[in-house]
Order: sequence, then C-alpha cells, then structure tokens
Amino acid sequence: MTMQYRSAAAKTHPLLLLQLLLLAYISICVDAFTGTSQARGVSLSRTVGPKWKSTHIIRSSSSSSSDSVSDSSSDSDNDSYAKGAQERAAERKKTKQVHGGGIRPMWGKNLHGSAYAFLNAQELLTFTERTLQNSPVGQMTPQELHDAARLLPSWSKRQLPESGEVSERLLQRLIAEQKAGNPRVRLYVNMFNSVINAWAKCGRPEGPRRASQILEQMEQLYQSKPDENVFPRPCTKCYVSAIDGWCRNSNLEGAPKEAETLLEKLGTLPNQTRSTKHFNALINTYANQRGAKNAERAERVMSRMTELYDAGEKNVRPNRITYNTLIKAWAHSGKRGAAKNAARIFRLMEQEAFETDNTDVEPDGISFSLLLLALARDREKHGTAIIAEEMLDRMQRLYDEGTSEVRPDIVTYNSCLNVYASSGDRDAADKCEKLLARMEDMYGQGHLDIKPDVVSYNTVLNALAQCSDPSAVWRAQNLLDKMETLYNEHGDDSVKPDRVSYNSCMHAFARSKELAAAQKAEEILNRMEQAGIRSDRYSYNIVISGWANSGDIFAAGKADALLKRMQELYADGDDTVKPDALTYNSVISAWSRTREVGAPQKAEELLNEMFALCKAGDKEACPDAYSFTTVIHAWSRSKEPDKARQAQALLRRMEDMADGEHNKSVRPNVYVYASVLNACAHTFAREERSEALNIAIETFSELHKSKHVKANHVTYGTFLRAIGHLMPDRDERKAPFIKHAFHQCCKDGQVGDTVLSQLYFTAKPGLYAELLGPHRRDGTLTTRDIPKEWAQNVREKQSHRVSSSSSRLYQQHGARRRR
Repeated sequence: MTMQYRSAAAKTHPLLLLQLLLLAYISICVDAFTGTSQARGVSLSRTVGPKWKSTHIIRSSSSSSSDSVSDSSSDSDNDSYAKGAQERAAERKKTKQVHGGGIRPMWGKNLHGSAYAFLNAQELLTFTERTLQNSPVGQMTPQELHDAARLLPSWSKRQLPESGEVSERLLQRLIAEQKAGNPRVRLYVNMFNSVINAWAKCGRPEGPRRASQILEQMEQLYQSKPDENVFPRPCTKCYVSAIDGWCRNSNLEGAPKEAETLLEKLGTLPNQTRSTKHFNALINTYANQRGAKNAERAERVMSRMTELYDAGEKNVRPNRITYNTLIKAWAHSGKRGAAKNAARIFRLMEQEAFETDNTDVEPDGISFSLLLLALARDREKHGTAIIAEEMLDRMQRLYDEGTSEVRPDIVTYNSCLNVYASSGDRDAADKCEKLLARMEDMYGQGHLDIKPDVVSYNTVLNALAQCSDPSAVWRAQNLLDKMETLYNEHGDDSVKPDRVSYNSCMHAFARSKELAAAQKAEEILNRMEQAGIRSDRYSYNIVISGWANSGDIFAAGKADALLKRMQELYADGDDTVKPDALTYNSVISAWSRTREVGAPQKAEELLNEMFALCKAGDKEACPDAYSFTTVIHAWSRSKEPDKARQAQALLRRMEDMADGEHNKSVRPNVYVYASVLNACAHTFAREERSEALNIAIETFSELHKSKHVKANHVTYGTFLRAIGHLMPDRDERKAPFIKHAFHQCCKDGQVGDTVLSQLYFTAKPGLYAELLGPHRRDGTLTTRDIPKEWAQNVREKQSHRVSSSSSRLYQQHGARRRR
C-alpha cells in the first residue's frame, strides 16, 4: 500500500487513523529502548504525514537534513531509502554509543554519569574538548548543550585528578552561554553540584578550595539575578559536597575550620537543613588532624550540636557516632592524660543514655575499643592497665547480666592487650600472657568470637620483647614456636606468624643479655626467610644491633657480614632490605666496640661508603652526627697511633660540612667533642702525648666558643682526665687549667660524679682542698655534699654514695698522694 493510498484511507476511516496513531505511540516507546528512533521517525513521518514527522525529528537523537523527506516522495524514493536503512542504522548505533541513543529527556534534568561510562579517560577528554570547541560562545547547538550537561556528572563520578578542572571548564562554558544570551541554555543545581563534587573528590591539594570557590560563584550568580530559571540557588547538597571536600582532605592546614565555616553558613540559609552526619564528619576531620587543640575543638562542635538541638534543630542531635568520634579525637590527641578525657566522654554517653532513655547513644563495642586505644596511646601510662582491665571486666559483666547487648569480642580483647603491652608496667608482659591464656580458655569453652589471632600473639610478643625479665626472651621464643605449631600442624591460618611476629622475637633476643642472644636472633632471621616470609630492613637492623651490643669478640665481623648480605639482596632487586643510615651506624658501632686490629679503619671506610651513597642520591644512607661520633669512638678505643689526630680530623670534616653545606645533621654535638677529648685522654705513646694534649686544649676551647653546643659533665670530666694523664705535674699550666675548668663547670651546673672523681685523681691535695673548700670529705665526697647549684644541670645517673670499691680506690689514691 503506497503512502498516498494510506493517507486517503486514513481520511476516510477515522478508526484506522486512531489505530495508526496508536501504532506511532508504540513505536516511539520502542525507540526509547532500542535507540532506533531516527529510522522509525522517518518511517512514521511517511505514515502520518509531515506534521508528525517534523515533531519527531526535533526530538530524535541525531536528526539530519537528509532524513527530511516530503509526503510526495515516490515509491522509488521509499525503496531507495529502504536500501540504505541498514547502513544508516549501523551508523546511528555508533552515534548512540557516544550520545546515549533513544529519545532523551529535556537536557540538564535527571543527569547521570553513566552515559559515557564505556569511554576511557582519554576518550572522554577528547569528546569533551570537541564539545567545547565546536561552536563560538553563545552559539552552542542543542546537541552540544545536551552533551555538555551529561558530561558534567560523568566527570564527577570518575573521581580522577583532572575531573575537577575539566568539569569546571564545562560549567563555565554553560554559564558563558547563559550570559551570552543563548536561549537554549538552562542551568540546574545538579550541574554546579557535579563540579563541586568533582573538585572535592579529585584528590588534588587545591580540590577543596576550588570546590568552595565554585559554591561561592554559585551564590554570587544567584544574588546577581535571583531567578532560579536563570541561575539556581545553592542547596544543602552543594554545601555538603563542599564540606565533604574539606573533610576528605583533613590533612590540609585549616581544613576543619573551613568545613565548620561552611556548616555554620548552611544553618543560616532558608529552607536548608543540617543533620547529625554533617557535624559528625566535621568532628572526624578534627580527630584526623590530631593534637590536643583539635580534640578540644571537636568537643566544642559536639557542644554546639547539643545547643542547636535544645534550640529546636532536631536533626542535629548527637548520636553514638558523635561520641565515638570524639573519643577517637582524644585517643589521637597525643596529650598526656588524654585517656581521662576519653573516659569522661564515655561516661557522658552512659549518662545520656540512662537519663534520656536514648538508645542511640549507648556505648557499643567500638566505644570500648576506642577508649582502650586512648588508654594505650596515653603518654601518662600510670594506671592505664588497671583501668583497661576494669573496663573489660565491666563490659563482660554487663553483657552476662543482660543489661548490655555489647559483648566483648576479639577486637576488645586485643585492644586491652595493647594497653597492657604499652603501659610500661614491670609486669606488663605477665598481664599480657595471662589475658591471652584467658582468651584461649574462653575460646575452648565455645566463645568463638574471642579466638586469639595473630594480632593477639604479636601484641604479647611485643610485650615480652620490652620486658627486662631474663626469662622473657625464652617465653617469647616458646610463644613463636606455638604459633608455628598451630599453623603448620593444625592448619590455623589466623595465627600464622608474620614478619611482625619474627621481628618481635628477634628484638627480644637483641635486647637480651643472655649468652649467644645475638646468634639466636640471627637464627630466627634465617628461620623466617626459610618459612617463606620476606624479611625487611627492620629485621636486619634488629639483628645487626643485637650483634653490636652483644660484646661478642666476633660481633663486628658478624654485623659486617649481615650488611653485605643486605647489599647483595638489594642488588638482586629486593628494595625492602636496602641498608639505611641506621644499618651503617649499627655496623660502625660494632667495629667501635671491638679491640680488633684495623677496627677504626673499617669503621671509617663505612663512613666514607655512606658519603658516597649520599652523593649518589641515596638520602636514606646519609651520615649524621652519630655516624661521626661512633667512628671517633672507634679511634679513641683503639691502640692505633695518632688516634687523637685522626679524631680531630673527623671533627674538622664535620665542621666543614656543617658550615659549607649547611647540613645541620652533621653539626658537631657535645658527644662528638667528648669523643675527641676521650681519644686524647687515652693516648699512651710518649711521643704522641704532647700533640694529644694540644688537641685536647684546642678542642675544649672550641667547645666553649661554640654557639651551638654547651659543655656537659662528660666533657668536663673527660677534659680533666686528659689534663691529668697528658700534662706532667711539673707543668705550671696544669693547676690553672684544672682551676679554670672546675670553676666553669660549677658555673654551668655540671659538677656530677664523673667530674668529682676526675678532680680527685687529677688535682693535687692542696688544690683539691682549695677548690672544694668546706665541702671536702676524704673518700666519701658525693654530689649531696656540694651546693645544689653546682650540679643543677647534670643529667647523669648519680650515685648518692661512693661504692665500696670506689672508696678503696679513693683511699689508696689518697695514701699515694700523701706519700
């Protein structure tokens, strides 16, 4: 049937016309789902006439002038169109993939970000650039406007670093179109919110600030023309998105304050509401900033919530999350006594729940765990373990009595273990072991949610590693053995030892005074690697430090061998074992404590190796003041010739680096000067004594002239020893040197036991009596017997009475001097 015949029939039979219209409606609905509206639009236009055709073409997804045909087209035209329909359908399918296909709603409304979800970031950017550049400002087509509107949420949802910048360009172009008078433009709240959200979540440091600026621009546009048909009024979600940007980037300076300012401003706007979750996010931002002041600010926010709620703003009532986040803020504050504030907030929760019958603020498991965390982190350790134990027992009792639904679980018990381990109590390790045994018993009785896991065992291992009890090291090894047995023989993956487990056990041995403890630590290191668990730099540093402190005659060689092992592993591509300054310093320390020939040279070689690595760009291996001090100490302990000169040369090297390179990390400190003086004091070769004495006097003089370092009891005592050892009694300079040094020492408040001892051995009896005057007591002189101001700045552990062996030494020396 031809088009002309169908049209005539429709005019003759109204019922047929109604059927055709119904068919057209069904076809339109199908188009919306199949994306073939363009082809069907032409077909329907041929069916129902030009009036319908023009209406449909305007609303179709990608109409073109070639699709416009008149009703007088011949059958041959219709046949020709049919032949190309398949090709045009394929082309429209491609277009649909970019434009979304189908019949679209009015652009700008109901925006979503899934229209271009199949495009990667580069493809989306290319399409965005084309959309922005196709037309001059003020002349964007309906299609381009529609594409720009749909691109906004697409960029916003991507949360890419460039999302904020690109989406803002799209928005600013739409605003420019509006100002240029483009009649097709309509701006909506969702467009602005998409850009604010994109900046808030892009992860760039400037993101929160740009989000706030877009919100401010939105406010200014609306104020310039308060017509929502032109510029939309900012709504709650726009403010919330901007606030969220600051809360997500709580590490930025001033982030909490910016978020709080926006939240307060939101409360002043008509018909806009704030909620508890908005204030909770702000409190969490303060909590993440850490510090006592931020914890106090977080608490003020909660007080503000209570004030607003009492004034009638019922959507901002503090809830359990509010209180828990505030406890977290105090736990992270680092303030001494912070646990007391956390406990106070916890009691407020209980009081609020009891007095108002508000179950939304009842403490839950998280509340207890956060309070225990505050106890663990509090620098005021006294009594924290007792409080934690009371909290745990109370929590268990309330649950058993049925007055609380909060049951202690593995997180609660692990938190309590953490408090014990970090308490600093002498019996901390014992308490940890007892609580672990209690957990194991409860698990055996059917309490499956209290089954100890690797965190539980690692916490106890850490407590044992810090314990001074000689048996602790073997208890740590037994616990590690138990973990391996549970995993290897019983298949319990939850207690599989990890690197923390082995490191803690190695640390216990490294700190131990037990015979062959360092060797045992190295065996555990090998055992860990054989178990398939990768060691790291910390693992090796523990063992090397253990060897350095062991006193073993082979310690230096063992430590050096471990360093070479680390270097080989790093060369093979294992970055986790790359040696750092601590590694080198520990090996240097091992060489400084051995009497082995060539030890100071080996120590200095390692120092030079650190310099070479540092110059090559390895900043983790750069030497510091401790590196130099330890090498100087190696020289002072050795029997090598010219050790005083070698020590002074290292001091000069440090001074040149500190002054020339402005490197504060290698600026000589008081311990460096003390080490140089010690090298002089331990010079025994007669031919070297004169030079060593001059170096000692020169070093002591430089120390007193230094603007960065002040002499302490160690340097005064060591200088007196150098004078007594290197300067003969017949030297007329000896008494004035001793007198000047002691008077300056008294003035500095640095007269400690070391100074008193060296003064006794160095000064002649007459000079000794003159310097001490009425405070002198033969053989029994202590810091208690001298004026307090003489020793007010001493930081050494002073013995109030001289030991019996020291007393005998005093008596023998006094007798010799009297003779």
